[in-house]
Amino acid sequence: FMCAFFLVIYPAKTLALNVTISPNSLYSASCSAANITITGIPVAQTCSLNLSVDGSPPVLFLCGPGPAPCIIPPSVVNLVCNQPPGGHSINLSSVAACANPPDPTNTFYTILTPCPLLNFTSPATLAGGNIGQAYSSQVQTAGGSGPVTFSLVAGMLPPGLTLSTTGLISGTPAASGSYTFTVNATDQCPSGAQTVQKTFTIVIDCPLLNIVSSASLPSAAGGQPYSFQLQTAGGQAPVSYNLVSGGLPPGLSLSSFGFISGTPTSTGNYSFTVQATDSCFGGAQVVSKTFSLDVNIAVNVSMVPAAFSIPRNTAFSNTLSYFFTSSAPLAITLTSPQGTFLAGSTVIGKVNTPLTVNMTGGMGRAVETIAIPVAISRRAEELGTSQIQYVRTFTGPMVSVTAVSNITVTTEAGAELRITRLELYFQNGRPEITVKRNEQSLQAYADIRYTGSGLFQGFWEVDGRILAHVKRHLVYGRSITLESPAIPPLPTFVSGTHRVRFVVTNPDGDIPFPEALYFVTEDGSGVTMHRLKLIVPENAAEIAYAPFLFTWESSYVAAIYLIEFVEEGNEKPFFSSYRRSNNYELPSHVVHELFAPDKAYQWRVIGYDLDNNIVSESLFRTFLFK
Repeated sequence: FMCAFFLVIYPAKTLALNVTISPNSLYSASCSAANITITGIPVAQTCSLNLSVDGSPPVLFLCGPGPAPCIIPPSVVNLVCNQPPGGHSINLSSVAACANPPDPTNTFYTILTPCPLLNFTSPATLAGGNIGQAYSSQVQTAGGSGPVTFSLVAGMLPPGLTLSTTGLISGTPAASGSYTFTVNATDQCPSGAQTVQKTFTIVIDCPLLNIVSSASLPSAAGGQPYSFQLQTAGGQAPVSYNLVSGGLPPGLSLSSFGFISGTPTSTGNYSFTVQATDSCFGGAQVVSKTFSLDVNIAVNVSMVPAAFSIPRNTAFSNTLSYFFTSSAPLAITLTSPQGTFLAGSTVIGKVNTPLTVNMTGGMGRAVETIAIPVAISRRAEELGTSQIQYVRTFTGPMVSVTAVSNITVTTEAGAELRITRLELYFQNGRPEITVKRNEQSLQAYADIRYTGSGLFQGFWEVDGRILAHVKRHLVYGRSITLESPAIPPLPTFVSGTHRVRFVVTNPDGDIPFPEALYFVTEDGSGVTMHRLKLIVPENAAEIAYAPFLFTWESSYVAAIYLIEFVEEGNEKPFFSSYRRSNNYELPSHVVHELFAPDKAYQWRVIGYDLDNNIVSESLFRTFLFK
């Protein structure tokens, strides 16, 4: 008998676990409702499983009996779902009755808990703004994982506004219009940054346009230059102006920039209406305003001397000159029937000689010599005053003007300074001399005799041009000799005959001012060039974009100046002007028509003599309008 035994060894069943997550995107707020199913487990009866996440304490749950898949209960699902975003390891092990053999088997999975979806919540059309007014708007997003950064990827923000990395649009709009642009938003999700884009629109409107200049403009004087800049507020530059009704005074005009300028030729009250139109993107704004402008004629009179002294108990005479000017080229006759001496408000004497002045071209002059008897000064002293006024009133068609000279009664030593004689000569003792060209030692002298005491003023003059001023206090009963200045010297760089005078400006008087002549021969070198010094503005200065006064030092050899303006980098001037004085103010309309802000320019000054020779010149200076 033979028995045969067979040992059948079956291969061990391997616990094959396959975790399927449904849905495949889990969010912390909703994933507890998801089902995590396990397939591939032979579940003939109820068995036990352990589940842990990233090594956390295991959670026991039962599975089966029944066919796969095995659904993990929600209480265990929450262990998986309630994790921070990122990668996590699931440890699933068999406890009992879930496999043959029953040895535990570990299976590892990585699941991602995604970030909430990033999206823009701000509307496509953002809040509008106004030119010149502060603006702020925050671009908003939802979802994602912060912080979220923002950037401009297409289009253009309104000029003056910027977008920060935090999504804040801010600034002060500088131009009107509708502006469309695209913003990129990127979050910091650990499972991978999310990026979204959205196109936005901002509309910038213009502030209300308004003409703010007063309806009553500053009055003008007939025959005198006039200028005034009309002003607006709000709107969008540039603003243009035009006359829509009424009329400006003859001689005045209105530029498209709102600048009223010219020289009025007629008097009266003028009313006119000006219209202003801006350049607003959404549609030009148009406003108008009516203005009034008075043009008057003023006659002024000055008396020379305006004040003088007379000695006590002494008869005195003096020559008075009256100078009349008007704001328009008048041609009228003014008359004064008499002159009156006043001590306070009391009349102490009269001059019964009529005086007439004929004004032509707005100018006129009259001269009289008055005698002041001793009785006049005595009468003033009896009234307890040493002050006397000599008054004349001139009248004409619609004109009345009064001239006054103040007289002080004093001692002989304290009497008014009076020049009695003036004599000129050169170092040869004669009022004529011949020198070579560019002679440096030529000297002129003035012998002056005077009475009384007081302030003495005058100037040396060569060929009608002032060379140097003199100012001294003279003591009673003396004579003085003045020398022409060594610097600047008498000019000898131009051949021919030259006339030297010393002109007394104080005290006033009717003595003649003699001339001394010197002749410059052709021998010697050519004309000496003098360097002009510019004063204002300083080199490389930034100045306001408005009318500006340019000044320079006077040149004793120059009769006229030429100021030139050159664009930096160019050689030829684009604007220039001749001046007799040592300054020039750029008018507003020239500034706005020919110059631009934030652009560099150069300027210089050239001096010419009476024969149109260049005798002085400055270096170039640079400036910038801001």
